[in-house]
Amino acid sequence: MPAAYPTQIEAPAWRFMAYSELAFRVLRRFARGTSRTLLRAVCRTAYRRGFGCADANGCARDAVGASWIAGRLYLGGLSWGPSLSFKDLAMQALGVAFACVVWHHYHIVGATSGDTGGAACRAIAGSRKVGLLVLSPAGGVSAFQAEQMYGTIAGNVVNACLHGGFDCCQDVVKALLGMRRRDVGTANSINLSRLLLQSAYYLALRERLVTWPGERLCYHIPSGNFGNTFACHMAMICCKHGFHATVATNENNVLDCFLKGGVCLTRSETVVKRTHAPSMDISWASNIERLLYDVLGRSGSMAGRAARTRGNSAAWVLLAHASHRCLRSCAVSSDASLHVERSMLVELMYRRHGVAVDTHTAAALKSAMLAARGDVQVALETARDVKLKAELHGTYGNGYRHAVPRRARHARHVSPACAHVRRLLGIPAVPVSAAS
Repeated sequence: MPAAYPTQIEAPAWRFMAYSELAFRVLRRFARGTSRTLLRAVCRTAYRRGFGCADANGCARDAVGASWIAGRLYLGGLSWGPSLSFKDLAMQALGVAFACVVWHHYHIVGATSGDTGGAACRAIAGSRKVGLLVLSPAGGVSAFQAEQMYGTIAGNVVNACLHGGFDCCQDVVKALLGMRRRDVGTANSINLSRLLLQSAYYLALRERLVTWPGERLCYHIPSGNFGNTFACHMAMICCKHGFHATVATNENNVLDCFLKGGVCLTRSETVVKRTHAPSMDISWASNIERLLYDVLGRSGSMAGRAARTRGNSAAWVLLAHASHRCLRSCAVSSDASLHVERSMLVELMYRRHGVAVDTHTAAALKSAMLAARGDVQVALETARDVKLKAELHGTYGNGYRHAVPRRARHARHVSPACAHVRRLLGIPAVPVSAAS
Protein backbone atom coordinates (compact mmCIF):
# COMPACT_ATOMS: atom_id res chain seq x y z
CA MET A 1 0.00 0.00 0.00
CA PRO A 2 1.23 3.55 -0.65
CA ALA A 3 2.32 5.45 2.44
CA ALA A 4 0.08 8.37 1.46
CA TYR A 5 -2.18 9.28 -1.44
CA PRO A 6 -1.43 12.44 -3.41
CA THR A 7 -4.43 14.76 -3.66
CA GLN A 8 -5.69 16.91 -6.51
CA ILE A 9 -3.29 15.63 -9.12
CA GLU A 10 -5.51 16.72 -12.01
CA ALA A 11 -4.74 19.62 -14.32
CA PRO A 12 -6.88 21.26 -17.03
CA ALA A 13 -4.32 20.37 -19.68
CA TRP A 14 -4.78 16.64 -19.13
CA ARG A 15 -7.74 16.65 -21.48
CA PHE A 16 -5.43 17.33 -24.42
CA MET A 17 -2.53 15.04 -23.45
CA ALA A 18 -1.64 11.70 -24.95
CA TYR A 19 -2.19 8.74 -22.68
CA SER A 20 1.54 8.12 -22.27
CA GLU A 21 2.10 11.63 -20.91
CA LEU A 22 -0.94 11.43 -18.62
CA ALA A 23 0.21 8.08 -17.22
CA PHE A 24 3.63 9.59 -16.52
CA ARG A 25 2.11 12.52 -14.61
CA VAL A 26 0.09 10.12 -12.46
CA LEU A 27 3.03 7.82 -11.71
CA ARG A 28 5.43 10.58 -10.74
CA ARG A 29 3.14 11.59 -7.85
CA PHE A 30 3.53 8.12 -6.31
CA ALA A 31 7.14 7.29 -7.27
CA ARG A 32 8.76 10.44 -5.95
CA GLY A 33 12.17 8.81 -5.48
CA THR A 34 12.35 7.57 -9.08
CA SER A 35 13.92 9.50 -11.91
CA ARG A 36 11.32 11.41 -13.94
CA THR A 37 13.32 10.81 -17.09
CA LEU A 38 13.10 7.06 -16.52
CA LEU A 39 9.37 7.16 -15.82
CA ARG A 40 8.64 9.21 -18.93
CA ALA A 41 10.77 6.90 -21.08
CA VAL A 42 8.94 3.82 -19.71
CA CYS A 43 5.50 5.31 -20.44
CA ARG A 44 6.41 6.51 -23.92
CA THR A 45 7.99 3.20 -24.89
CA ALA A 46 5.13 1.11 -23.49
CA TYR A 47 2.24 3.03 -25.08
CA ARG A 48 3.92 4.08 -28.31
CA ARG A 49 3.19 0.89 -30.21
CA GLY A 50 0.98 -2.15 -29.88
CA PHE A 51 -2.12 -0.16 -28.95
CA GLY A 52 -4.77 0.87 -31.44
CA CYS A 53 -7.92 2.12 -29.71
CA ALA A 54 -10.47 3.28 -32.27
CA ASP A 55 -12.68 6.34 -32.04
CA ALA A 56 -16.24 6.71 -33.35
CA ASN A 57 -14.98 6.84 -36.94
CA GLY A 58 -12.89 3.68 -36.60
CA CYS A 59 -9.56 5.53 -36.62
CA ALA A 60 -6.81 4.58 -34.19
CA ARG A 61 -6.11 7.34 -31.70
CA ASP A 62 -4.67 6.30 -28.34
CA ALA A 63 -4.27 3.45 -25.89
CA VAL A 64 -7.57 4.31 -24.15
CA GLY A 65 -10.84 5.49 -25.67
CA ALA A 66 -14.61 5.43 -25.27
CA SER A 67 -17.42 4.78 -27.73
CA TRP A 68 -20.96 6.11 -27.35
CA ILE A 69 -23.74 3.54 -27.01
CA ALA A 70 -26.96 5.40 -26.18
CA GLY A 71 -27.96 8.44 -24.12
CA ARG A 72 -25.24 9.00 -21.54
CA LEU A 73 -23.95 5.44 -21.73
CA TYR A 74 -20.42 4.84 -23.01
CA LEU A 75 -18.26 1.78 -23.51
CA GLY A 76 -14.76 2.33 -22.20
CA GLY A 77 -12.25 0.73 -24.55
CA LEU A 78 -9.37 -0.72 -22.54
CA SER A 79 -8.71 -3.88 -24.53
CA TRP A 80 -6.87 -2.63 -27.61
CA GLY A 81 -3.45 -3.87 -26.55
CA PRO A 82 -1.38 -6.75 -27.95
CA SER A 83 -3.29 -9.43 -25.99
CA LEU A 84 -6.72 -7.77 -26.40
CA SER A 85 -7.09 -7.26 -22.64
CA PHE A 86 -7.12 -4.27 -20.31
CA LYS A 87 -4.15 -5.74 -18.47
CA ASP A 88 -1.89 -4.75 -21.36
CA LEU A 89 -2.08 -1.16 -20.12
CA ALA A 90 -0.13 -2.17 -17.02
CA MET A 91 1.85 -5.20 -18.20
CA GLN A 92 3.46 -3.46 -21.17
CA ALA A 93 4.78 -0.71 -18.90
CA LEU A 94 5.97 -3.27 -16.33
CA GLY A 95 7.78 -5.20 -19.05
CA VAL A 96 9.64 -2.07 -20.13
CA ALA A 97 10.37 -1.13 -16.51
CA PHE A 98 11.85 -4.57 -15.77
CA ALA A 99 14.14 -4.25 -18.78
CA CYS A 100 15.37 -0.84 -17.56
CA VAL A 101 15.66 -1.46 -13.82
CA VAL A 102 16.57 -5.13 -13.30
CA TRP A 103 20.31 -5.84 -13.41
CA HIS A 104 20.33 -9.50 -12.36
CA HIS A 105 18.03 -12.33 -13.35
CA TYR A 106 14.54 -11.85 -11.95
CA HIS A 107 11.67 -14.34 -11.64
CA ILE A 108 8.08 -13.29 -12.35
CA VAL A 109 5.32 -15.68 -11.33
CA GLY A 110 1.64 -15.11 -11.99
CA ALA A 111 -1.71 -16.85 -11.59
CA THR A 112 -4.24 -16.37 -14.34
CA SER A 113 -7.68 -17.34 -15.54
CA GLY A 114 -6.71 -16.25 -19.04
CA ASP A 115 -6.09 -12.51 -19.41
CA THR A 116 -3.14 -11.94 -17.06
CA GLY A 117 -1.13 -14.78 -18.58
CA GLY A 118 -1.59 -13.61 -22.16
CA ALA A 119 -0.68 -10.02 -21.29
CA ALA A 120 2.39 -11.11 -19.30
CA CYS A 121 3.60 -13.38 -22.11
CA ARG A 122 3.34 -10.56 -24.64
CA ALA A 123 5.14 -8.10 -22.36
CA ILE A 124 7.99 -10.25 -20.99
CA ALA A 125 8.63 -12.86 -23.69
CA GLY A 126 12.17 -12.62 -25.05
CA SER A 127 13.60 -10.71 -22.10
CA ARG A 128 17.15 -11.69 -21.13
CA LYS A 129 16.84 -10.46 -17.55
CA VAL A 130 13.38 -11.65 -16.54
CA GLY A 131 11.92 -15.17 -16.45
CA LEU A 132 8.17 -15.69 -16.43
CA LEU A 133 6.16 -18.56 -14.95
CA VAL A 134 2.40 -18.52 -15.60
CA LEU A 135 0.13 -20.74 -13.53
CA SER A 136 -3.31 -21.43 -14.99
CA PRO A 137 -6.05 -23.90 -14.05
CA ALA A 138 -6.13 -26.96 -16.30
CA GLY A 139 -9.07 -26.58 -18.66
CA GLY A 140 -10.05 -23.25 -17.10
CA VAL A 141 -9.13 -20.93 -19.99
CA SER A 142 -10.71 -20.41 -23.39
CA ALA A 143 -9.20 -21.67 -26.65
CA PHE A 144 -8.00 -18.21 -27.67
CA GLN A 145 -6.44 -17.54 -24.28
CA ALA A 146 -4.73 -20.93 -24.37
CA GLU A 147 -3.20 -20.11 -27.75
CA GLN A 148 -1.92 -16.80 -26.43
CA MET A 149 -0.21 -18.37 -23.44
CA TYR A 150 0.74 -21.88 -24.44
CA GLY A 151 1.67 -20.84 -27.97
CA THR A 152 4.33 -18.41 -26.74
CA ILE A 153 7.71 -19.68 -27.89
CA ALA A 154 10.34 -18.02 -25.72
CA GLY A 155 13.14 -19.38 -23.62
CA ASN A 156 12.22 -17.26 -20.60
CA VAL A 157 8.50 -18.19 -20.47
CA VAL A 158 7.14 -21.35 -18.80
CA ASN A 159 3.43 -22.18 -18.67
CA ALA A 160 2.18 -24.59 -16.01
CA CYS A 161 -1.34 -26.01 -15.74
CA LEU A 162 -2.36 -26.78 -12.16
CA HIS A 163 -5.01 -29.33 -11.26
CA GLY A 164 -7.33 -26.91 -9.51
CA GLY A 165 -9.08 -23.57 -9.90
CA PHE A 166 -7.79 -20.01 -10.01
CA ASP A 167 -7.78 -19.76 -6.22
CA CYS A 168 -5.38 -22.71 -6.09
CA CYS A 169 -3.00 -20.97 -8.52
CA GLN A 170 -3.20 -17.76 -6.52
CA ASP A 171 -2.39 -19.57 -3.27
CA VAL A 172 0.78 -20.98 -4.84
CA VAL A 173 1.82 -17.49 -5.97
CA LYS A 174 1.30 -16.12 -2.46
CA ALA A 175 3.34 -18.99 -1.01
CA LEU A 176 6.22 -18.19 -3.35
CA LEU A 177 6.07 -14.50 -2.47
CA GLY A 178 5.99 -15.47 1.21
CA MET A 179 9.56 -16.72 0.82
CA ARG A 180 10.56 -13.02 0.66
CA ARG A 181 13.18 -13.46 -1.99
CA ARG A 182 14.42 -10.33 -3.71
CA ASP A 183 14.57 -12.03 -7.10
CA VAL A 184 10.91 -13.14 -7.16
CA GLY A 185 8.02 -10.89 -8.12
CA THR A 186 4.52 -11.27 -9.46
CA ALA A 187 2.44 -10.17 -12.42
CA ASN A 188 -0.82 -10.27 -10.48
CA SER A 189 -2.58 -7.40 -8.78
CA ILE A 190 -0.65 -8.26 -5.61
CA ASN A 191 1.98 -6.07 -7.27
CA LEU A 192 0.94 -2.54 -6.31
CA SER A 193 2.78 -0.97 -9.24
CA ARG A 194 0.35 -2.71 -11.61
CA LEU A 195 -2.60 -1.11 -9.85
CA LEU A 196 -0.94 2.31 -10.00
CA LEU A 197 -0.56 1.93 -13.75
CA GLN A 198 -4.20 0.86 -14.05
CA SER A 199 -5.45 3.88 -12.09
CA ALA A 200 -4.23 6.19 -14.84
CA TYR A 201 -6.90 5.19 -17.36
CA TYR A 202 -9.71 6.09 -14.97
CA LEU A 203 -8.46 9.65 -14.86
CA ALA A 204 -7.92 9.65 -18.63
CA LEU A 205 -11.49 8.52 -19.36
CA ARG A 206 -12.91 11.06 -16.96
CA GLU A 207 -11.07 13.92 -18.61
CA ARG A 208 -12.41 12.88 -22.02
CA LEU A 209 -16.05 12.23 -21.06
CA VAL A 210 -16.86 14.89 -18.46
CA THR A 211 -17.69 18.24 -20.05
CA TRP A 212 -18.32 20.45 -17.00
CA PRO A 213 -16.94 20.34 -13.42
CA GLY A 214 -20.17 19.41 -11.65
CA GLU A 215 -20.98 16.47 -13.91
CA ARG A 216 -21.01 13.07 -12.20
CA LEU A 217 -19.45 9.97 -13.66
CA CYS A 218 -19.82 6.33 -12.66
CA TYR A 219 -17.60 3.45 -13.75
CA HIS A 220 -19.06 -0.03 -14.00
CA ILE A 221 -16.17 -2.46 -13.60
CA PRO A 222 -16.36 -6.20 -14.26
CA SER A 223 -14.15 -7.50 -11.48
CA GLY A 224 -13.49 -10.77 -9.72
CA ASN A 225 -10.37 -10.19 -7.65
CA PHE A 226 -11.17 -6.51 -6.93
CA GLY A 227 -7.81 -5.35 -8.29
CA ASN A 228 -9.22 -3.22 -11.13
CA THR A 229 -11.79 -1.70 -8.76
CA PHE A 230 -9.16 -0.86 -6.16
CA ALA A 231 -7.19 0.92 -8.87
CA CYS A 232 -10.33 3.01 -9.44
CA HIS A 233 -10.54 3.59 -5.68
CA MET A 234 -7.01 4.99 -5.65
CA ALA A 235 -7.85 7.23 -8.61
CA MET A 236 -10.93 8.52 -6.77
CA ILE A 237 -8.85 9.51 -3.75
CA CYS A 238 -6.38 11.39 -5.93
CA CYS A 239 -9.07 13.06 -8.04
CA LYS A 240 -10.29 16.55 -7.17
CA HIS A 241 -13.74 15.86 -8.60
CA GLY A 242 -14.66 12.38 -7.37
CA PHE A 243 -16.55 9.72 -9.25
CA HIS A 244 -18.34 6.51 -8.40
CA ALA A 245 -17.43 2.87 -9.04
CA THR A 246 -19.75 -0.12 -9.29
CA VAL A 247 -18.37 -3.66 -9.17
CA ALA A 248 -20.12 -5.98 -11.64
CA THR A 249 -19.97 -9.65 -10.67
CA ASN A 250 -21.59 -12.91 -11.72
CA GLU A 251 -23.24 -15.73 -9.76
CA ASN A 252 -20.16 -15.99 -7.52
CA ASN A 253 -21.26 -12.84 -5.73
CA VAL A 254 -18.71 -12.69 -2.93
CA LEU A 255 -17.99 -9.03 -3.61
CA ASP A 256 -21.68 -8.20 -3.93
CA CYS A 257 -22.45 -9.66 -0.49
CA PHE A 258 -19.47 -7.90 1.05
CA LEU A 259 -20.14 -4.43 -0.35
CA LYS A 260 -23.91 -4.47 0.17
CA GLY A 261 -24.08 -6.01 3.61
CA GLY A 262 -20.59 -5.90 5.04
CA VAL A 263 -20.71 -9.67 5.46
CA CYS A 264 -18.75 -12.21 3.49
CA LEU A 265 -19.44 -15.92 3.58
CA THR A 266 -16.27 -17.92 3.10
CA ARG A 267 -16.66 -20.44 0.30
CA SER A 268 -14.63 -23.46 -0.63
CA GLU A 269 -13.32 -23.99 -4.13
CA THR A 270 -15.84 -26.77 -4.73
CA VAL A 271 -18.75 -24.36 -4.15
CA VAL A 272 -17.57 -21.86 -6.79
CA LYS A 273 -19.78 -22.05 -9.87
CA ARG A 274 -18.18 -22.36 -13.30
CA THR A 275 -19.73 -19.73 -15.58
CA HIS A 276 -19.07 -18.14 -18.98
CA ALA A 277 -17.36 -15.26 -17.14
CA PRO A 278 -14.32 -17.17 -15.80
CA SER A 279 -12.47 -14.14 -14.41
CA MET A 280 -15.18 -13.82 -11.76
CA ASP A 281 -15.21 -17.49 -10.74
CA ILE A 282 -13.28 -17.10 -7.49
CA SER A 283 -14.04 -17.86 -3.85
CA TRP A 284 -12.55 -14.68 -2.38
CA ALA A 285 -11.23 -11.36 -3.69
CA SER A 286 -7.80 -10.92 -2.13
CA ASN A 287 -7.56 -7.19 -2.95
CA ILE A 288 -10.55 -6.41 -0.75
CA GLU A 289 -8.15 -6.40 2.19
CA ARG A 290 -6.54 -3.30 0.72
CA LEU A 291 -9.89 -1.53 0.80
CA LEU A 292 -10.24 -2.68 4.41
CA TYR A 293 -6.92 -1.03 5.19
CA ASP A 294 -8.26 2.32 3.97
CA VAL A 295 -11.69 1.86 5.59
CA LEU A 296 -10.17 1.02 8.99
CA GLY A 297 -8.22 4.28 9.15
CA ARG A 298 -5.12 2.81 7.47
CA SER A 299 -4.51 0.71 10.57
CA GLY A 300 -2.44 -2.36 9.79
CA SER A 301 -3.26 -4.04 13.11
CA MET A 302 -7.02 -3.74 12.61
CA ALA A 303 -6.81 -4.87 8.98
CA GLY A 304 -4.73 -7.88 10.06
CA ARG A 305 -7.22 -8.67 12.80
CA ALA A 306 -10.08 -8.53 10.29
CA ALA A 307 -8.19 -10.85 7.92
CA ARG A 308 -7.56 -13.36 10.70
CA THR A 309 -11.23 -13.25 11.70
CA ARG A 310 -12.26 -14.09 8.17
CA GLY A 311 -10.06 -17.16 8.17
CA ASN A 312 -11.21 -18.49 11.53
CA SER A 313 -14.99 -18.06 11.31
CA ALA A 314 -17.67 -19.16 8.89
CA ALA A 315 -18.95 -15.60 8.37
CA TRP A 316 -16.84 -12.46 8.43
CA VAL A 317 -18.74 -9.56 9.98
CA LEU A 318 -17.11 -6.29 8.97
CA LEU A 319 -19.42 -4.30 11.26
CA ALA A 320 -17.37 -5.47 14.26
CA HIS A 321 -14.39 -3.45 13.03
CA ALA A 322 -15.88 -0.46 11.21
CA SER A 323 -19.34 0.86 10.53
CA HIS A 324 -21.02 0.04 7.26
CA ARG A 325 -21.28 3.78 6.62
CA CYS A 326 -17.48 4.01 6.37
CA LEU A 327 -17.50 1.29 3.76
CA ARG A 328 -20.15 3.09 1.74
CA SER A 329 -18.20 6.34 1.95
CA CYS A 330 -15.58 4.83 -0.36
CA ALA A 331 -18.05 5.41 -3.25
CA VAL A 332 -17.85 1.75 -4.27
CA SER A 333 -21.05 -0.24 -4.81
CA SER A 334 -21.80 -3.59 -6.44
CA ASP A 335 -24.21 -5.40 -8.70
CA ALA A 336 -24.55 -9.09 -9.57
CA SER A 337 -25.78 -10.61 -12.84
CA LEU A 338 -27.04 -13.97 -14.02
CA HIS A 339 -26.07 -15.97 -17.08
CA VAL A 340 -29.37 -15.30 -18.84
CA GLU A 341 -29.00 -11.54 -18.30
CA ARG A 342 -25.49 -11.48 -19.73
CA SER A 343 -26.54 -13.56 -22.73
CA MET A 344 -29.45 -11.21 -23.46
CA LEU A 345 -27.20 -8.16 -23.28
CA VAL A 346 -24.58 -9.74 -25.55
CA GLU A 347 -27.26 -10.42 -28.16
CA LEU A 348 -28.82 -6.97 -27.69
CA MET A 349 -25.53 -5.14 -28.22
CA TYR A 350 -24.76 -7.25 -31.28
CA ARG A 351 -28.13 -6.92 -33.01
CA ARG A 352 -29.17 -3.38 -32.08
CA HIS A 353 -25.88 -1.51 -31.80
CA GLY A 354 -23.59 -3.69 -33.90
CA VAL A 355 -21.09 -4.04 -31.05
CA ALA A 356 -19.70 -7.44 -30.06
CA VAL A 357 -18.90 -7.64 -26.35
CA ASP A 358 -17.76 -10.48 -24.14
CA THR A 359 -19.59 -11.83 -21.13
CA HIS A 360 -17.57 -9.79 -18.61
CA THR A 361 -18.41 -6.54 -20.38
CA ALA A 362 -22.06 -7.64 -20.49
CA ALA A 363 -22.08 -7.79 -16.68
CA ALA A 364 -20.86 -4.18 -16.58
CA LEU A 365 -23.46 -3.12 -19.17
CA LYS A 366 -26.25 -4.64 -17.08
CA SER A 367 -25.13 -2.56 -14.10
CA ALA A 368 -24.81 0.60 -16.22
CA MET A 369 -28.25 0.28 -17.81
CA LEU A 370 -29.91 -0.02 -14.40
CA ALA A 371 -28.05 2.96 -12.93
CA ALA A 372 -29.65 6.30 -12.14
CA ARG A 373 -30.27 8.58 -15.10
CA GLY A 374 -28.52 11.90 -15.45
CA ASP A 375 -25.00 10.71 -14.72
CA VAL A 376 -22.40 9.64 -17.25
CA GLN A 377 -22.27 5.83 -17.14
CA VAL A 378 -19.13 4.10 -18.41
CA ALA A 379 -19.12 0.30 -18.78
CA LEU A 380 -15.54 -0.89 -19.07
CA GLU A 381 -14.64 -3.31 -21.86
CA THR A 382 -11.93 -5.32 -20.15
CA ALA A 383 -11.49 -7.94 -22.90
CA ARG A 384 -12.41 -8.38 -26.54
CA ASP A 385 -15.17 -10.75 -27.55
CA VAL A 386 -12.82 -13.05 -29.45
CA LYS A 387 -11.17 -14.17 -26.21
CA LEU A 388 -14.33 -16.09 -25.25
CA LYS A 389 -15.28 -17.44 -28.66
CA ALA A 390 -16.81 -20.71 -27.47
CA GLU A 391 -19.02 -18.99 -24.90
CA LEU A 392 -20.30 -16.36 -27.36
CA HIS A 393 -20.95 -18.82 -30.16
CA GLY A 394 -23.96 -20.15 -28.26
CA THR A 395 -25.42 -16.63 -28.06
CA TYR A 396 -24.61 -15.34 -31.54
CA GLY A 397 -25.25 -18.66 -33.32
CA ASN A 398 -23.67 -19.51 -36.64
CA GLY A 399 -23.37 -15.82 -37.51
CA TYR A 400 -20.40 -15.45 -35.19
CA ARG A 401 -17.19 -16.68 -36.79
CA HIS A 402 -13.64 -16.04 -35.71
CA ALA A 403 -10.77 -18.36 -36.48
CA VAL A 404 -8.42 -19.28 -33.66
CA PRO A 405 -4.93 -20.09 -34.97
CA ARG A 406 -3.58 -23.45 -34.00
CA ARG A 407 0.04 -23.51 -32.94
CA ALA A 408 2.28 -25.84 -30.97
CA ARG A 409 1.36 -25.59 -27.32
CA HIS A 410 4.00 -25.60 -24.62
CA ALA A 411 2.51 -26.26 -21.16
CA ARG A 412 3.39 -28.50 -18.26
CA HIS A 413 0.84 -30.16 -15.98
CA VAL A 414 1.93 -30.06 -12.36
CA SER A 415 0.29 -30.61 -8.99
CA PRO A 416 -0.82 -27.52 -7.00
CA ALA A 417 2.08 -27.51 -4.56
CA CYS A 418 4.59 -24.76 -3.94
CA ALA A 419 7.51 -27.22 -4.02
CA HIS A 420 6.69 -28.40 -7.55
CA VAL A 421 6.35 -24.85 -8.85
CA ARG A 422 9.57 -23.82 -7.12
CA ARG A 423 11.44 -26.51 -9.05
CA LEU A 424 10.18 -25.06 -12.34
CA LEU A 425 11.68 -21.71 -11.37
CA GLY A 426 14.89 -23.29 -10.08
CA ILE A 427 14.49 -21.64 -6.67
CA PRO A 428 15.96 -23.52 -3.69
CA ALA A 429 13.95 -23.78 -0.47
CA VAL A 430 16.09 -21.31 1.48
CA PRO A 431 14.97 -19.83 4.81
CA VAL A 432 13.64 -16.30 4.97
CA SER A 433 16.72 -14.95 6.78
CA ALA A 434 19.04 -16.26 4.08
CA ALA A 435 16.92 -14.77 1.29
CA SER A 436 16.93 -11.35 2.86
